Amino acid sequence: FNAKNVGYTFDALKNTLIPYYIPGACAQMRLDRILFSHGFPAFAITPCTMWANEPIKSDNYLFPSDHFGLFIDFVLEKTDNNKQSEITMMSLSKSDPSAEEILRHNAQNNNDQGPNRLGLMRQTVALTSHAIWLGAVALGLK
Repeated sequence: FNAKNVGYTFDALKNTLIPYYIPGACAQMRLDRILFSHGFPAFAITPCTMWANEPIKSDNYLFPSDHFGLFIDFVLEKTDNNKQSEITMMSLSKSDPSAEEILRHNAQNNNDQGPNRLGLMRQTVALTSHAIWLGAVALGLK
């Protein structure tokens, strides 16, 4: 419900927490979804947006999670209180054609995974640095 954003909820290029436990990761994926069963009687009153997609402290790597959260405001039925928002409301009981198109495209064009695959040397270096980091954490040095 937000076509203006690519919507990566797992972004190893932005989320600096990820390399600490998935060394060498460079994947950007739209993993997370908010799903409703067909016929769910609700209307979205705002586009789906992400939260927790910024570090807790700007001077370190600490993000709340490896995934960014999703949220959406919705109402179960149209009332007088939300009628002014009716123009922007979307029925959640109908599938979103743009989402179906994106999912179909991703399933059919799985050839863009090359940049996410690690070479042997890069993977070895990443795993070695990760093992050193884990050792430092275990010894209380980090």
